[in-house]
Amino acid sequence: MVIRQQEARADSESLWSRRPQWLGYVVAVGAQIGVALLLDAIRPVFPLASYPIYHILVVMLIAYSFGVWPAVVAGLAGFVAFNYFAVVPVHALWPVAVGAREWAKIVAYCLGITVVTIAMVQARKSQRRIQDLADEATALNTVLARQAAELQERAHMLDLAPVLVRGIDDKIIFWNRGAEMLYGYAADEAIGKSPDELLHTVVPKPLEAIKADVMREGEWRGELQHTRRDGSVIVLASHWVLHRNEDGSPKAFIEVNIDITELKRAEEALRESEKRLRATFDNAAVGILEVDADYNFIAANDRACRILGHECSDLLKTNVQDLTFPEDRARSDEMNAKLRSGELGSFTYEKRYVRGDGSPVWVQITASAIRDDNGRFERAIAVVEDVTERRESAEALRESEERFRTLYESLPIGIVQIDPNDLRFTLFNEAAAAGLGLTMDEMAHARLPDFELLHDEALIRSNVLRFLAGERIEFETRLRTKTGEIRDVLVRGQSMYSREGPKALAIWMDITARKRAEDEIRQLNAELEQRVRDRTAELEATNKELEAFSYSVSHDLRAPLRAIDGFSTALLRHYPQVLDDRGKDYLNRVRAAAQRMAQLIDDILGLSRAGRVEMRVERVDLTEMAADIVADLRKTQPKRRVEVTIEPGMVVTADPHLLRIALDNLLGNAWKFTANRDAARIEVGAIEQNGERVYFVRDNGAGFDATYADKLFSPFQRLHSDVEFPGTGIGLALVRRILRRHGGTIWAEGAVDEGAVFYFTVPEANT
Repeated sequence: MVIRQQEARADSESLWSRRPQWLGYVVAVGAQIGVALLLDAIRPVFPLASYPIYHILVVMLIAYSFGVWPAVVAGLAGFVAFNYFAVVPVHALWPVAVGAREWAKIVAYCLGITVVTIAMVQARKSQRRIQDLADEATALNTVLARQAAELQERAHMLDLAPVLVRGIDDKIIFWNRGAEMLYGYAADEAIGKSPDELLHTVVPKPLEAIKADVMREGEWRGELQHTRRDGSVIVLASHWVLHRNEDGSPKAFIEVNIDITELKRAEEALRESEKRLRATFDNAAVGILEVDADYNFIAANDRACRILGHECSDLLKTNVQDLTFPEDRARSDEMNAKLRSGELGSFTYEKRYVRGDGSPVWVQITASAIRDDNGRFERAIAVVEDVTERRESAEALRESEERFRTLYESLPIGIVQIDPNDLRFTLFNEAAAAGLGLTMDEMAHARLPDFELLHDEALIRSNVLRFLAGERIEFETRLRTKTGEIRDVLVRGQSMYSREGPKALAIWMDITARKRAEDEIRQLNAELEQRVRDRTAELEATNKELEAFSYSVSHDLRAPLRAIDGFSTALLRHYPQVLDDRGKDYLNRVRAAAQRMAQLIDDILGLSRAGRVEMRVERVDLTEMAADIVADLRKTQPKRRVEVTIEPGMVVTADPHLLRIALDNLLGNAWKFTANRDAARIEVGAIEQNGERVYFVRDNGAGFDATYADKLFSPFQRLHSDVEFPGTGIGLALVRRILRRHGGTIWAEGAVDEGAVFYFTVPEANT
């Protein structure tokens, strides 16, 4: 209180001291002149001897208010004013005729002013000094009382704080009440013992190093562990201070230990909690974002960064609106404003962000506000989930449903959904209504029993019960529509499940036209079968006639040819002297023509028989058959050197006689067309082509022009003259007919003077 009073008075004095000095002088002169004028005006009222008193009062007021020097100026101003207005002659600055009495007044005035001024100043100083001394005494008493209370409180606290003092010899020399309460040892149990042995001290570095720090620095602060009497280990914040003797030599170590075990446990628990929270934050399956009051990103987990397509370091340099898709910003601003204002405590909605590559990503964002103790918005936590695929799936589903509905409504077949409970049509298309002779409105009120099914009643009932029980059914029936028209329908049904319960889905097709067509087809088939039987009989008769004709040709044509050849031979043998060389040449040509005609007849008959002979299919070793044919060819020309390669293991299922004819023709051609090669080569093998086994006969003979490859398999078509390579042109046509009868085919590749390859197949179905 005293201190506050002193401060108030100091403030007041400083207020006066802050007045400008010239103001005191102006007030002093003005006041004295004013008093003199006032006294001169009322001279008859007051005696002249009382005038100095009023001037002295003015000096006192000036001295009190402005100090000594303004008071001196006030005295001088008063002296001049007094002489001017009161001393004879009046209104003269200096009294010319002044007697002893007047000079006495002047001297008295001056002495009075001086004495009064000095007295006033000194009195004021003394009063102020006395008051200051009194205030100081009061303040000192207050401070002393306060310090005494604080010392007493500190002494009590010091006694409760765990303090021990260890001597230079590491023996305890002081053990206070706080140490007893902390460790459980009384002072007489602890004093004289080593604290490190008594308390099993564990320190972050050797005790000698700690003592060296204290000796050097004067103190040491750190954490250590002590074991209490009950065996519990506590963590302490320790402060060691070096206590010295009067000569400055070390005396003891004062050790103050504060138990921070619970604090350390709380810190450890907090660290574990933060670690778990951080692990949860970083490894969450959803994105987690934290934004400040201005919606700048201040934290983001890895999942959120991947969803938004940004590096986390780059993401934290942006804010929500920077990444919000332009068309979604208005909605985003609205929701954020409601969250900030408190209108919403949290919200969930879907929006789009712009990824780092510029593509949009749909997210579902759930945000909650975090506020301070005063309810002010501080930041927000948001959970984001990538719902792009879900939205795309939903959109695809919507489009699929739209396509299905369009297809469903436009299908020409009837589709209905039936409630098994009351047999109502709960879903149907226009084709279903039209098929039953109803409008769409009439169909909405129709039931399955409303229609008459013209079929085996027991079969219909069985199918309907199976259908309603959930089995898949399919049957044909006839029904009478509401218009009385009878229609044939194919019904297919199965059960399905919906949120409203089990439903039966049925599809029926109007097959009236198909049934009519089937009846017509059956009638046509019957007629066709009769025609086929008739035609078959005709063909059988024709074949018999052909066989007879072939036999006739074979017999009737061969006899003249044999006669021509025989008589020509007889002429050459019995009449060589009659015929000259030209005649002999003519006869030889006649014989060759007759023999060629005989061979041609044989080939034609063979080609005919190949198409009519009955096939006897069995397993045939194609490798062995080829080897036998080559051996026969070698016997015909034993001096020829031909390299023949035959792939082993080629086995097919075919008619061995027909296949022998085909392979004999192919190998005979290869043998014939390589006659002009010094190093002739023939290869028989098989390859896989388009999943099918393909056999081939390859040679390096004369080859052929590939332009005419198609003519090779036509009867009587030859690409070489008889002079080069004799033949009838029937062989390859015969091969093709044989392979076709087996269901196979044949084709050739080649080039002039580069050899030829003949490929053929025998389908697996026939092997």
